Amino acid sequence: MPNNQNLLLITMDELHLEALSCHGATSHSTPNIDRLASESRWFTNAQTASPLCLPSRVSIATGLYPHSTKSISNLNGTSMDKKLDSLFSVLGSNGYRNSVAGKCHFVRVPYADVSGNLTKEYTHVRDYYTSLGIDRLYLNDGNAVSAWYYDDYARELDEAGLLDKYRDEVADRSNQGIFDFPGPDYMHPDCRVGSKAVEMIETSGRENEFLWVSFSGPHYPINTPTSYLERVDITKAIPRHTRDGEWEDTSKAHRESYHGGSFGADGCGYAKDRAQKSFDEVYWDRWRLRYFANVVLLDDQIGKILTAAKERWGDNFITVFTADHGDLAGNHSLWGKNGAVYEDVLRVPLMIRDVGGGRHERIDTRVSTLDIFPTCMKMLGLPIPECEGISLVGKTVERDILLSEADYCFSMNKGRFKLAILDYQPYGAREAYTELYDLENDPHEFVNLAIDPNNKDILDDMLREYAKIYEKYNYDGTIFLKGGVRPYWYAK
Repeated sequence: MPNNQNLLLITMDELHLEALSCHGATSHSTPNIDRLASESRWFTNAQTASPLCLPSRVSIATGLYPHSTKSISNLNGTSMDKKLDSLFSVLGSNGYRNSVAGKCHFVRVPYADVSGNLTKEYTHVRDYYTSLGIDRLYLNDGNAVSAWYYDDYARELDEAGLLDKYRDEVADRSNQGIFDFPGPDYMHPDCRVGSKAVEMIETSGRENEFLWVSFSGPHYPINTPTSYLERVDITKAIPRHTRDGEWEDTSKAHRESYHGGSFGADGCGYAKDRAQKSFDEVYWDRWRLRYFANVVLLDDQIGKILTAAKERWGDNFITVFTADHGDLAGNHSLWGKNGAVYEDVLRVPLMIRDVGGGRHERIDTRVSTLDIFPTCMKMLGLPIPECEGISLVGKTVERDILLSEADYCFSMNKGRFKLAILDYQPYGAREAYTELYDLENDPHEFVNLAIDPNNKDILDDMLREYAKIYEKYNYDGTIFLKGGVRPYWYAK
């Protein structure tokens, strides 16, 4: 039998760890998240199962890697399979009411059909989400998606006479991914999600409630209300992690993101000639100021949500806080992700607060967002369905290998080394890439060791591990180099 406890899962979208003051931010503070960390088992070395929204969210919900769910990207693979055991299906079958406030993104977005001057029908997508076992849903499926498709938040913008203006700002690439939210603060997408989450808590039962509060921020386009800018002193921010000459190295996949090319991290779409080297320090200060200010806004909303949960549920709720993935956030002089598997994108916060606050413990063991699903099942007293996550209840198990993947990109951390394999030729990249980093001596991943013959033994060992991972999928272990060979599971 379940423990009749409530479960509160809070996620941000595209959150860099250094945007939180408990993880080192110096230009602003996030007191509510910091307080949550001080009351939680705080996992400081958590990594996402995927650097992209859809596969990461499906992995959080199921405890399965993208190669197992077949939800491998925002565009390719499958939408979340209703047949999979998930937070929604398992909790629903055990008497829980499932609610989501905010972003789902369990369905592939047809980016090719997006129109800059039209917000299209979205009812069929909303119906799919509820068919997964979501009983109550307030849908804001993304900062840009709510301009492209008529979700619940788009409807509210429309009723307030703001939709056309908001859509115009989203479509305007000349703003370089930054604009002032064109309405009152309370109508900002993250404020609306926060308000709806509080409303769902206040109208909930006293037990057996699951609420996933899924913020779209601070994902671009960054549309922070100007009232929040004064709460960030960008002159005190941690300097961007860059190295002169890094992008003269032709062995690194995101050279095209810096110098320009048909493929690149998300910021390329807003840069002159698709080259992020065109962004100067004035731009980076503007971008980071708005990004950090959005995080401050989100921290305010999280404080309101935690207060509401305490008032309604007392001590009878578990809180989990994380993000689907990170963002380069100006490091390497890039922003976005889009196939980037740097630690900036893969590392995410993870805080798990037990009923009543439980015990505080800072844990540096390497863990995955796959572990959220089995951990929630264990804490709620439910059997753990078969999955690839590991319960974090009790002694935390150290993973020998940590994986993150999406279509055409893969990363594997083993010991101090990290292997990255990227083949974005089908998306226009000039070639495929293999990269190897020593995270102990080069934590910001500037030097690709794979091209140095002296590292051949280390690289070969990592590639053998890579091959073993995919053997059960009838994949022969051939790396993605020279010809765009893709894993067996991609074709399926």
